[in-house]
Amino acid sequence: MGETHVDEGADKSTEVVRFSHRARGTYRKLVIRDGRLVGAILLGETTAVGTLTQLYDRGGPLPGDRAGLLFPGLSSAAPVADSPVRMPDSARVCQCNNVTKGQIRACWESGARDADAVAAVTRATTGCGTCREAVEGIVGWLCEQEGVSA
Repeated sequence: MGETHVDEGADKSTEVVRFSHRARGTYRKLVIRDGRLVGAILLGETTAVGTLTQLYDRGGPLPGDRAGLLFPGLSSAAPVADSPVRMPDSARVCQCNNVTKGQIRACWESGARDADAVAAVTRATTGCGTCREAVEGIVGWLCEQEGVSA
């Protein structure tokens, strides 16, 4: 998708991230400019297709962990906590839209009392949707802490 052929030596504003594994028949390449995905090649089995397609289509900013884009399960993000209270505010909850627990908390403090209200502000849950349960859990936990009904 997009720009996949770039002259890396001539174009200093473009970052290229790639991985190849001949034996498994996989090749992955990301072309990034100004912190946005402008092109990608994904050959072979990859779980990153959905997220990368959305990032490309929306032109959203990319997380700093480029390897995590190619290998979603191996991201250097904070480990999943068993309770929102144990998650740092910097923990990324929504990978597709790069939304942190702190951003969800800020939305809640501004009046967003359910996942749909948080999504309207942050776009969390609007990508692949796998973070919906986590967003609902954080909002529910915040409501419990403050004695507010969700």
